[in-house]
Amino acid sequence: MVSVVVNTYRNAPSRLFEAVQSYRNQEGIEVEIIVSTVVGDSSIGYAQKLNLKTVISNQPGIYSQLNKAIKAVEGEWYVYASGNDFVLPTKLKDEIACCGNTHSVCYSDFYVGNGDLSIQSTTRLPDYNHATHFKNNFVSDVALVRTSLLKKYAPFREQFQNKAYWDFWLRIAKGEGTKVFVHNPKPEWIYRVTEESRSRQRHKSKELCAAEAQVRREMLKAHGH
Repeated sequence: MVSVVVNTYRNAPSRLFEAVQSYRNQEGIEVEIIVSTVVGDSSIGYAQKLNLKTVISNQPGIYSQLNKAIKAVEGEWYVYASGNDFVLPTKLKDEIACCGNTHSVCYSDFYVGNGDLSIQSTTRLPDYNHATHFKNNFVSDVALVRTSLLKKYAPFREQFQNKAYWDFWLRIAKGEGTKVFVHNPKPEWIYRVTEESRSRQRHKSKELCAAEAQVRREMLKAHGH
């Protein structure tokens, strides 16, 4: 079984529905969907209507919500999901096959889409290289990982904000060795980018870019870089 934590806060209901349904439609895989949300959010009623496991936080925050939600994970495998993105029906099946008995983390190439999920481009990722990983985080947040590793290296370090997943992967590489990572060159999901996307908002603001650069330096310094 794969446990999928869908983080959501004020996501458009239609997009949240698309994100959840894309995981419910996975081929040949038992999926446990955990909706991670915040008190008063409209997603609570949606999750209850579908009888989905729901973890409710008092305050919004990607990694504070995630750290609370991962305690409810019961599957052999774990995947993080944004309430905006969309996965193809073969994602989990293909990534588990890529891992086999040798690997524990699989990251896949992906498409970049607009608000309507129309594909605009394809992002090709490199095979795993530890030295390169310190320069750029090419292991996607939505990568598949064995739950045993999730539990071993949790919680996510909230002080590293948007770099917390990068820090998580680097800690796994240090503790388990780089051979736990495997790259799936087949695009398996669509990264939805709109004017409201956090990445777009950061790129438009010098202050946000500077703050992110500072967090990046602090995170890499914690790893001796």
